[in-house]
Amino acid sequence: MCIICEHQLYEEHRNAEALPFDPCPDCGKFPSNEGESCYHCFSVGNTIDECSECLGKPWSNDFLSAKAEIENGTGSHDEPLTRLKSLFSSANRIRTSKD
Repeated sequence: MCIICEHQLYEEHRNAEALPFDPCPDCGKFPSNEGESCYHCFSVGNTIDECSECLGKPWSNDFLSAKAEIENGTGSHDEPLTRLKSLFSSANRIRTSKD
């Protein structure tokens, strides 16, 4: 799974911890996407195989490294950090945009 998908799943778990939220109409476990299916219901089983956190597995090292680099503002080059922030921001905008 790509780190963008991992980021979306990770954020959905964190958002579910911040109660209250408008639940997904399909599963009720995660916040809805403006009244529509959550990212878990949309993606798991369709575009990706599984959610690591739901299965009690760790997130990938690539995702955790990118997340730490973004949160800490570290990294050997500013270009990859800027690119990762942009990718994560783009993924969030796509997920929350209305068609």
